Amino acid sequence: MLAFILDELKSVSDPERIEGMKRYAIGTDKAIGVSLPDIRSIAASSKKRIVLADRHLLAKQLWDTEIHEARILASMIDNPKEVTKKQMDQWTRDFYSWDLCDQVCNNLFQKQIFFLTKRLIIPMPKLNL
Repeated sequence: MLAFILDELKSVSDPERIEGMKRYAIGTDKAIGVSLPDIRSIAASSKKRIVLADRHLLAKQLWDTEIHEARILASMIDNPKEVTKKQMDQWTRDFYSWDLCDQVCNNLFQKQIFFLTKRLIIPMPKLNL
């Protein structure tokens, strides 16, 4: 399933979008140029095909690819009931861009009962603008 979803992402990628991402100070080192609407569409179709019990493992696998858009997708399909404080800490340490932080927090972390008690400290790299 991981390979299928990565193929879906790559099929709608456009390297020209990466230039647009740079204009908004979005980290692009590992981006493939997939629009947010396309990521949302893939997330919706994936949720229909994948049972809830399997989504957490798939989300971890997507995150581990280190592909920017795959990480956003991971936050959209993960099962919030299986997310742990340890996972939140690990994923937070991997944030390198404001949009990744926004998407993960809005799509997944804010659904956790312990979210409001969690202090997210996010070291962001200096941007040479």
